[in-house]
Amino acid sequence: MEKKSLPFRQKMGVGYSFSQEDLNMALKIHNAVNEETWNKIMKKEQKYFDICKEQKLIKFVGYPTKLSIKAFMLTLIGYNKPFDRHEWYIDRCGNTIKYIIDYYDGKKEKNSAVSIYIDARPQLNHQNAIDNVKIIYIKICRFLNNLF
Repeated sequence: MEKKSLPFRQKMGVGYSFSQEDLNMALKIHNAVNEETWNKIMKKEQKYFDICKEQKLIKFVGYPTKLSIKAFMLTLIGYNKPFDRHEWYIDRCGNTIKYIIDYYDGKKEKNSAVSIYIDARPQLNHQNAIDNVKIIYIKICRFLNNLF
């Protein structure tokens, strides 16, 4: 197999020489994927806007060879492995919330250079459970307030 036929991710590991155009395209894709990941996280965070609207990214770490529990379970029933995994840590008004993100090759569409499916979700832990109870309490109070 010729190196030129390898996908970009695989070329990185075999000593392939990249052109400036290749690198510019990779940077654009990387930035777009990061933006879409943040959008997905913010979509999940919307339900917490009653208690905090100031979510900020603290850091993120990549684990390209480490499967999340969900990804591992999905591979057991025949799904493809993600090509990358990240953990993004956000500050939700003083509380650090960890998000698990699995990146999969998506369905290729016509006229599209790449297609990536992003599975972003908060880690299941006590802080998210506490925040969910706060949200329910706020909604019940609003509902009761509107009744009277």
